[in-house]
Amino acid sequence: MKFEPFELTLQIPNKDFSLTSVLTSIKIIPELSEKTLSSSDYKMTFKINIPKHILKVLEQYEFKLDNLFVRHEKLEEAILAFQNIIQQAINFKSTENFEKMNKVLMVKFKQSKSPAYDNYNNTTAGMKQNCVFQWFNAYHIVGKGMFGQEHIYLDPNKKKHNSYGQFHYPRAGEAFAKEFKIIPWTQEREDFLKSIESGFDSLYAKLENYFGNLDEEKIKELMSKKSDIKLLNRWENL
Repeated sequence: MKFEPFELTLQIPNKDFSLTSVLTSIKIIPELSEKTLSSSDYKMTFKINIPKHILKVLEQYEFKLDNLFVRHEKLEEAILAFQNIIQQAINFKSTENFEKMNKVLMVKFKQSKSPAYDNYNNTTAGMKQNCVFQWFNAYHIVGKGMFGQEHIYLDPNKKKHNSYGQFHYPRAGEAFAKEFKIIPWTQEREDFLKSIESGFDSLYAKLENYFGNLDEEKIKELMSKKSDIKLLNRWENL
C-alpha cells in the first residue's frame, strides 16, 4: 500500500538566508515500515527531506546528520526534529555575521517598593523594598536581511545548556532585553561596573550585619549612635 505525499506550510530560511522565517510548503511523505520478526503489524511513519540549502550550511560547519531526512512515527515529532535541524542551520549562519556585532554592556538598576502580605490570612504586613542591580556583556547588531531588526546576542559560553554546539550565540528574548540599558563596551566601563557590583556586595553585607540580627538591645545601641552611622548616606551625593 502506498500513500500520497502531502504538504504542510512551515517556516524555514530562504536560500541565501537573508530571511529566516519564510512560509514554505514542505512535502510530508507517509510510509509504511516493514514488518518485523516480533510484530506482524505495519507501522506508519512520516518522512521529511531536509532542503539542500540547509544541508549545505550544516556540511560547511561539519555538523553530521545520520540521514538527509527526518522520520518519525508521529507527525508532530517529525516536524519538531525537522525544525530543530533548521534552527541549527540558522544558528550556524548567524555566526558569519558575528564579527559585525558590537560588544555592549547591558545594565539594569531598578528600585521598587510595594505592600507585603501575610499569605496565610492575606493581611498587609508593612512595605517591602527591593533593589536590583544587574549587568553583563552582550553583542548588539542592527542590520539588513536576517538581522533586519535590532537584536541582542548573549555569550554562548555562559549558557546553561548549549544544545546547538559551540557556534551558537543565543539571542536574548525581546522582553528580557528591553529591561536593560545598552551601553557601548569598553574595558574601563566593564571594570567600573565590576567595582559598583563589589560596592553593592559590601553594602549589603554591612546592612545585614546591622539589621540581620536586630533585637531590642541592638536597636537601642544603633539609635544611640545614629549620628555616627554613615552607612546609608554613602550614595547621598550621587
